[in-house]
This record gives sequence, C-alpha cells and structure tokens, in this order.
Amino acid sequence: MFSKKVVYDGKRYKVVAPPKRESNEHKKYEVYDAETGDYITAFGDNRFSQYKDKLGYWASKNTLDKEQRKRYRTRHSKDRGVVEDNPRFAGWWAYKFLW
Repeated sequence: MFSKKVVYDGKRYKVVAPPKRESNEHKKYEVYDAETGDYITAFGDNRFSQYKDKLGYWASKNTLDKEQRKRYRTRHSKDRGVVEDNPRFAGWWAYKFLW
C-alpha cells in the first residue's frame, strides 16, 4: 500500500492508494485526516489518465499533454471558487496533485 503525508495550511493529511473502501474501487487515492484517521474524500479515476501525478503512485498514467491539462482546467474552472482553498473537496486534490 502507498501512503504519503501532505501538509496544507497547518493541517496534516494522509493520502493512500489503492483505496481501502470498496465503494471507491475506481478512485486513484483516498484522503484521511492524519491525526484522527477520519475519511475525508477520494479523488481521481483509475480508468483515466492525468497530466502529472505529483504523488507518484499513478505516474504510469501521466500524459504530460498540455492541451489535455488546459481542457481539464477550463472544464473545472467553475469549481475553483467553491473548492479553491478547501481540501475537503475531491476537486481540490485532483487539481493540485493530478492536474
């Protein structure tokens, strides 16, 4: 099992792959509160590629295709105001660590 600690705004998170929860079978990662172990969210779809996996577990699905990245960010730009500085949302994790 892959596990990585991420610190954002003074809060510690634990990102794991592959997901432990059966309901997240197609997700790339799950995020937990590193202090309490509480589940927060899951992000990424393991059936699809991404621009660059900054966590590393799914790096084999990296495309480094700048046009694909631009399309993803344009498509999800409407979410930026909602998820911009809120790591409780899967979109925040995907935007920061996959795109």
